[in-house]
Amino acid sequence: MKMVHKIYLSGPLFSAGEIAWGERFSALLREHLTDMEVIWPHEIVPDRVVPEGIFRANLKALDGIRTDFRRAGESDGSRVNLMIERSCVTVASSTEELYSELERLLD
Repeated sequence: MKMVHKIYLSGPLFSAGEIAWGERFSALLREHLTDMEVIWPHEIVPDRVVPEGIFRANLKALDGIRTDFRRAGESDGSRVNLMIERSCVTVASSTEELYSELERLLD
């Protein structure tokens, strides 16, 4: 049985613009990475779920990508916040780096 690889697309979902960006980027990833499952938090949790349910559903799905590289402040060497840094196999700073990292990891 072939293993299905998953990408958890994390990002802000606080405005219509942020949600639209997530829709476009998740569609782009699905178009280019046809052998992978793209998980976008906005799609996996019903609107009326309580915060604990949202947290648990997203934590379960986490296997991710991050494009918000503002300094997280945990340490001088941190690229992202500690939760993301320690939960992910790799962190990519661009779409090109994402493709390269996926090829490296899946070979």
